[in-house]
Amino acid sequence: MEWLDGYKAVRKNKWKDNGSFYSATFHPEFHPEVGVEYILEDQTVPRKGCGPLAVFDSLDDAKIFKKIIDKEMIIFECKYKKSEHYTFWRHGLNGSLVYNPKDKDIIKMVVSGLKEVIPRTRFADVIILTKEIA
Repeated sequence: MEWLDGYKAVRKNKWKDNGSFYSATFHPEFHPEVGVEYILEDQTVPRKGCGPLAVFDSLDDAKIFKKIIDKEMIIFECKYKKSEHYTFWRHGLNGSLVYNPKDKDIIKMVVSGLKEVIPRTRFADVIILTKEIA
């Protein structure tokens, strides 16, 4: 499968001094069963039994996500390989991300009571962060 260009919103990992980032919704320290760690220029894949990962094809959509979730997040340009899977992980503590069966590129986000539709989210089997941009 070919590499595609996209945008990934992540949080800086303040608990490790290795320059890593973590997924916007779940931190791997607190939710090791679902959280993933991102390192610049390294391939990141979903944890076993979880996934796929979320990525945006539009910088504007990544900025909307950042505004809704956490204004301190960092947006990176990234490369990703599109996933054939359209079922996100589920987690009972804080919420879940679920796809819209009528449009598999739009997900509904339900986290701690927040209900938002995040447009044009793509599903990825692997993501490589390449450059910090916002």
